Amino acid sequence: MPINRARTQKNFNLYINGENLAGKVSKVKLPAVAEKVEEHRGAGMGMPIDLKMGLEAMEMTFTTTDIGVEQELITAIRDGQDQQFIFRSSASTDESPSDTIMTEVTINGSIQKVEVGDFESGSKIDTDFTVKSIKFYEKKVDGQQVFLFDLFNHKWVVNGVDQWASERADLLI
Repeated sequence: MPINRARTQKNFNLYINGENLAGKVSKVKLPAVAEKVEEHRGAGMGMPIDLKMGLEAMEMTFTTTDIGVEQELITAIRDGQDQQFIFRSSASTDESPSDTIMTEVTINGSIQKVEVGDFESGSKIDTDFTVKSIKFYEKKVDGQQVFLFDLFNHKWVVNGVDQWASERADLLI
């Protein structure tokens, strides 16, 4: 029986408001998606249970290794204004390098922290960015939507099923 090889990421890119950062971004950490729960133990309950209270706040980080006016303008903190971040990656196995899987993540949020690394003669300068206040997060794998989170439209879609559809209907007039 042949061994199923895990695909590994071969390359990736990040776009900010449509600006291509190829060759300038060295690392991206996508947001963790976690349910927010609150422990509850009511009368007559022998143990507490978790009540689902929506989703935890999301955060994305990325690191660049380029300094220059263009990058500074693209990544400047804009007083909380949302920016669009598109992350694209390609993964394959060593046995089938042309059989790739593409992942695309679109995020709307704002850069809220910029941390410039140490200036040292003869070395690259890493700058770390933190994106918070994420209001939109969509993940597609090979063109198929895996999930979508849209705060303003009160949507949480997983594999085509809108998890919050009935709740949204209850709240609309």
